[in-house]
Amino acid sequence: MKFKQILSAAAAFAVAAAVAMSMMMSTVSAAEKELTYIGPSANAYALENDGVSLRLNIYNQWSKGQETADIVDKGEFAEKISVNFTVSGLGTDSANVADDGTKTPFQAFLSGSVGVDSSWEPTENNKAVAIEGDGTYTVDFMLSTPADTILCLILSTNINAYQYTSSGKPADTGITFKINKITTGTVGEDTTDTSETTDPTNEEETTEPATGGVEPTPTDEPEATEAPTTEETVTTTVQTTAAQTTANNTSGGNTSGNQVSGSTSNAPGTKDAGIAAAFAGLAVTAAIGVLTQLRKK
Repeated sequence: MKFKQILSAAAAFAVAAAVAMSMMMSTVSAAEKELTYIGPSANAYALENDGVSLRLNIYNQWSKGQETADIVDKGEFAEKISVNFTVSGLGTDSANVADDGTKTPFQAFLSGSVGVDSSWEPTENNKAVAIEGDGTYTVDFMLSTPADTILCLILSTNINAYQYTSSGKPADTGITFKINKITTGTVGEDTTDTSETTDPTNEEETTEPATGGVEPTPTDEPEATEAPTTEETVTTTVQTTAAQTTANNTSGGNTSGNQVSGSTSNAPGTKDAGIAAAFAGLAVTAAIGVLTQLRKK
């Protein structure tokens, strides 16, 4: 009886480890959400403060006569704000050309102030992207901490309006900026996998028939000969538990959407899965070790 109790405890320990692994792998990292853009409004397309470079205001209440609110300024913003846009009208041009022939490559970046973060020029953290003619591009405004307010957000460029029109007016340049999508990260969500995990303790044990095709009855088989059969059954149960838990987590489809930035590396869920898998592995090893020692006795 003691032998059977030890085997039951070992199996229960392995099941608990498998359940823990399933729960740890069911939580995913921060997700990405799309912000509603309702522009461009009348004052969105304008010149930078230098009076020369083109820009598109997304949210700007600080520029008198060019107030713009084409996005809701309140919400939950985390990790970064990304803007995917398409520029047209540049043709094959990809640089400003000075009177002496000097060329300055076109670039675009997000400037403004969100929460405690402010950036008005390209930096190592808020990098500019090279504009190599007409096409679609993505720029990011990085956030050091989650924020709940956008104070100012501008799609800024160094494209010289006077290179395209003597009036210097953005509308006369023939260049257009179309906002395709604006996204931000959200504070981590719990998307626990609700798929059922089979409890191996409720499964029927399978005993291999004895030689000759006749299965011995409990009264015909001494208790000492039950150890190998029970050991095989418990070992199979432990292995089945780990395999079923892994399969359930694979079919659970934990995903996190990251369509604009494509950044999915180093997700917290990956680290949790590794810890849980190691924990389950130790449980299986411990159970097999106990069975081996008892069998030798």
